[in-house]
Amino acid sequence: MNKFKKIVLGVFGFLSLVTLLVNLLNYHGIKSLEIIIYAIVINFVIALLIIEISQFFYTLTNKKIIFLVAYILLFIIAFLYSSSEFIRFNYTYFITFSSVIFFFYIMGNISRILFILAILFIVFGIPLIIYRFEKIIPNNTEIRWKRLLILLGFFVILILSVNEELIRSASPITETFYPLLIEKEYLNYRNITIENNSFEKVLDLNISLKNPNIIVIMLESIPARKVHYYGYNRSVTPNIDKIAETGIVFYNAFSSASHSDLAQTAFLCSRYPLASKIKEIPLYNGYPADFIWDILKREGYKTAYFSSSNDNLLGMREFYNKTNLDVNIHSLSDGIGDYSGYDGKKDYDNNTLNRAIEWVNQSKNNSFFLYVGTQSTHMPYTYPNESRVFLPDDFPKLSMFKRPDAEDFGILNNRFDNSLIEVDKQIGVLIEYLKEDNLMNNTIIILTSDHGEDLNEDRGYWGHGLGVYNSETQIPLIFYIPGVNPIKIRDNVKHIDVIPTILSLLKFNLSEKFQGTEMHKNKDIFLVAQNLNEMIGLVKGDIKYIIDLQTYKIEAYNISQDYDEKDNLFGLDNSTIYKHIYNPILVNWYNCQIEYYKKANWSEKITCG
Repeated sequence: MNKFKKIVLGVFGFLSLVTLLVNLLNYHGIKSLEIIIYAIVINFVIALLIIEISQFFYTLTNKKIIFLVAYILLFIIAFLYSSSEFIRFNYTYFITFSSVIFFFYIMGNISRILFILAILFIVFGIPLIIYRFEKIIPNNTEIRWKRLLILLGFFVILILSVNEELIRSASPITETFYPLLIEKEYLNYRNITIENNSFEKVLDLNISLKNPNIIVIMLESIPARKVHYYGYNRSVTPNIDKIAETGIVFYNAFSSASHSDLAQTAFLCSRYPLASKIKEIPLYNGYPADFIWDILKREGYKTAYFSSSNDNLLGMREFYNKTNLDVNIHSLSDGIGDYSGYDGKKDYDNNTLNRAIEWVNQSKNNSFFLYVGTQSTHMPYTYPNESRVFLPDDFPKLSMFKRPDAEDFGILNNRFDNSLIEVDKQIGVLIEYLKEDNLMNNTIIILTSDHGEDLNEDRGYWGHGLGVYNSETQIPLIFYIPGVNPIKIRDNVKHIDVIPTILSLLKFNLSEKFQGTEMHKNKDIFLVAQNLNEMIGLVKGDIKYIIDLQTYKIEAYNISQDYDEKDNLFGLDNSTIYKHIYNPILVNWYNCQIEYYKKANWSEKITCG
């Protein structure tokens, strides 16, 4: 055996060892054993294919440079494979383009440079060193057609004949090849017109307020199920509950995305956040948008934006049109930030609320718009000692070598609930100020969360940005409107309709650039995850229909009966119902969004969804 073969087999042997360790550390009986065996077999076959194909081209050309190319491809595979295994162990998904972009943009500048240098060394440096100091002499220079064809045929049969769930769990290589070989019938719909016959408004109110103050309280990563008023068994949100008791409560409200950069921007400019097949950074590069403060500024409002988050992250700040904001402050406006969070420097929420209250105190003699964004409930869930109610709450030591178990999820929930107590206290401070200054009688409050947070061990991961399931997209939404009696609304509503609804109730003109409208019953709701994973989803009535854009796995759930989305209805005897009713609607929206932004004809109004 020559050294070329030894190196190729050695690299794939190492990757098989990585797969073996990762799966053993997360071992679940016979199914895990099948995954391990399958991944190792696949790796061995791919190693043999690289050897045979390289020697095949060497025989045809007699150019040793073929082996340098083979080494470069080998180490590209090795780098992506190892990275994917690391990400899968932490997040349950193999690496995607979006996850590469996401991790790159949350790194500091020094980390980015080191990351790029490491890639260049692994992908080009190591192959050049090996090629330079090794004599490569193939043992056999005959073209071995039969062996090559047998290996290729065996590889294709192996991929196509194995259970889809096994493929998705076994190896980043198999997950990459499988979608290339299957028929992507679910994404082949084009130019389908979907009629929506509902014209009944969700809110039919006659408001007499003239240019009232408007406050948007944007919570961070809080699913509806974590709010006590929505049914959570821990009383962690007494101040939010008080707003709900006197307000309009939407029990089935959905965010547009499961991660902040897309969810918050979509809410504020009333446009769906899907603009390309691969996530763009800076966000939505170049397309025009009107934000709520643009509309209100034209109506004579003073406008301010205060956020505890780092809005430089992933291009959010670049996308915002800040011209019509009198004040625009986020965590890095002072260049410092109060503490380091998972995705950059943040400010403590009490400091953010105090700044906002100080601004209101200076602006209260004029109609004003105020946006306040909190961050305590973003991982790692930050709070002072006085909010430390639920114990134990020491952040569990999780890594690629330790998956969260039931005890870890208990601690994560304790930390989250403690951080939610802190957020609720700060909301109470704001509400108390508004009452003391007699501003509640002329102030509309919109309280919601940008997206949710999955803290349920059944799905095997925690956090957000990974899917479009209820835990990540079903959020609290409460309107407080002076003079309007409490209302409970069970209809499905979507985030991009919130701003148009409030502006319509106040009889302000809506922007032609808005994609959302005033809330109507039975409207389809579209969801997107384009972060660590890539998914799209549709909520239509009681059914949620999901397409995983990495694996083309289809899921359908009756969310009125199965909130945790455990029982996938797709694949049952009535699967054709979901395929022919829900799939065309979702895919038509997806294609419409992609094609609109690809054309970049901004004079044309967007009509998708």
